[in-house]
Amino acid sequence: MCNMGFVMRASVLLALCMALAPVVLTVGPYLENRFFPVLRGPQILIEEAGSNGVSFFVRLHKLRPCTFEGVVWYADDVQMPVDIAPSTGDARSRPLDGPYAGLWLVRGVQTTTGSRAYVYHRCHPLWVTITEFYTS
Repeated sequence: MCNMGFVMRASVLLALCMALAPVVLTVGPYLENRFFPVLRGPQILIEEAGSNGVSFFVRLHKLRPCTFEGVVWYADDVQMPVDIAPSTGDARSRPLDGPYAGLWLVRGVQTTTGSRAYVYHRCHPLWVTITEFYTS
């Protein structure tokens, strides 16, 4: 027969895990973004305005081996489409502390001034990690 003490401890542990799951899934992404960012110190290089929008290269320091999911660019609180052409290697997962990425084209704007961008990475199966990439 089963030990009743074991069954009671297991049921209490299960109830505790179920109660804490919403807290972990709510607070976890915020804490991860704040204390364990994927990227650090991105710089926009060689910015050129064209008829389609503004194009540039990006120098970035990747700190964690996460898979790139996408980028969202906002100009005056309006989401702008971004075309990304990989410059070296695999665009889905750049090496740690990789040199640069690009050419990026943000359509519909002539400058990156007054805009902000967020980058999405998949570091683990629980949630997508969002990093504030650029603010001006």
